[in-house]
Amino acid sequence: MKVAIPSMDKKGLDSEVCEHFGHSEYYTIIEIDKKLPPSGTIKKNLFEDEECEINVVKNDEIEGHLCDTPINLILDQKVDYLITSNIGPTPFARFQYKGIKLYTGALGTVREALRDFLCGMLSEMSTASCGGSCGHHDHHH
Repeated sequence: MKVAIPSMDKKGLDSEVCEHFGHSEYYTIIEIDKKLPPSGTIKKNLFEDEECEINVVKNDEIEGHLCDTPINLILDQKVDYLITSNIGPTPFARFQYKGIKLYTGALGTVREALRDFLCGMLSEMSTASCGGSCGHHDHHH
């Protein structure tokens, strides 16, 4: 199972979660050697007995607030899940079309957001969480 989380820096699991997908400078990609059970949640203390592989990819389109580059970065990583706080309608639609499940409620560090996801504490998104299209609004981090 591969999970992507927008991140403020390249510290991997210790990075702070970025509040908005398209404005994130980095994306932490975590590959965990397991699948979610049919109930959709894994209730266990992650990393105590879990091996995972961490990769960090850089968004080179920050200044323009273009969503194509970060969308393509995530699609190239072949992730199964995207965990975020906010995401606009364009990236939301493209990920949903490609079968990537999106979850909202990511707060704190990447490690904390991933733990919350695996324990079933985050909600699967059924619609975009930002009003305008990507880049047409301003978020302060």
